[in-house]
Amino acid sequence: MYQLTTSFRLWVASAINESKEQERLVVVVVVVEVEVVEVVEVEVVVVVVVVVVVVVVVVVVVVVVVVVPRTLSMFIIFLK
Repeated sequence: MYQLTTSFRLWVASAINESKEQERLVVVVVVVEVEVVEVVEVEVVVVVVVVVVVVVVVVVVVVVVVVVPRTLSMFIIFLK
């Protein structure tokens, strides 16, 4: 579980490498990763739910930080 979370964090960091928000995003994911590691000792169901929530949150943040600015800039260029 820890291995999976770490590799996912690295993937997120590399995916947002071009963005100015990289440091903030990596910090968010690291904090969540620590929480996941603490929960591992509880039930597997809880861990699965936490991981799913983490993945959804990270994907949403990545979309907001990476896709929205690019789409807006393309849209502004298109309007000009």
